[in-house]
Amino acid sequence: MKRHFKKSPSLFLSAFLTALALSNLQNIEAHNEETFPSKETDVCRRYSVKIEDLLFHHQDQQALVLAGQAIQQDKNCAKAYMRKGFILANLDKPEEAINFLRSGFKLCPNFPEHWAWCALAQALFEVHQEKQAFEVLDKGLIHASGKHFIYDVRARMHAEMNNFDLSIKDFTTAIDTCPDKSKGDYRSRGLTYMRMHQYQKAISDFDQAIKYDSKNAYFYTSRSKAYEALGKTQRAKIDAAEAKRLSTVDEF
Repeated sequence: MKRHFKKSPSLFLSAFLTALALSNLQNIEAHNEETFPSKETDVCRRYSVKIEDLLFHHQDQQALVLAGQAIQQDKNCAKAYMRKGFILANLDKPEEAINFLRSGFKLCPNFPEHWAWCALAQALFEVHQEKQAFEVLDKGLIHASGKHFIYDVRARMHAEMNNFDLSIKDFTTAIDTCPDKSKGDYRSRGLTYMRMHQYQKAISDFDQAIKYDSKNAYFYTSRSKAYEALGKTQRAKIDAAEAKRLSTVDEF
């Protein structure tokens, strides 16, 4: 029976778009053209722009079709295989995702963009290949940029396996590695503290998440539940009301 990895819906998409931006800036210094065979042809690069736009607008099926066409245009481009595998992972088709991602890694074992490592680990985890999933992330930490995302994914995997201490450690490393992108990690670490019944630590993390984004209803909902667990019903009600207000605003 397939296990659904408890990931943030936007985690891998944001990782993918960030990686594309970094790639466009040609800011990958650890690899040159001779050792990094995923450099795209002009044709594949045009597909990349279209795929990025489709994913941004949540048109995954159309993006999947274009990703397949990109592979047909350049069968030696590792990134083309990675993209298709990434999209399949987000469409909850882990077995197919694994095949395409592994094809990409066969072409470029030291692929330097984190989203591909995260997607392969996610897919492996969902089909209960936990050991291999963690091994993929360990390799990603050696070869890839964007290590913050990799620590985040590994922390979520640890949490799902009830390895809470390891989860807290990785969330903390993710926060320390990239503080300006850590609001989601604060909430995730707070939720892990909740599962450990360490409610005051959870509240401290939710406070930090709200400090970064005071208009996120989920952060207030999480803190409300922590206050409720501590018996602070009045403060819980205040946060619940704010979460409801923000959710109503989002609907418009």
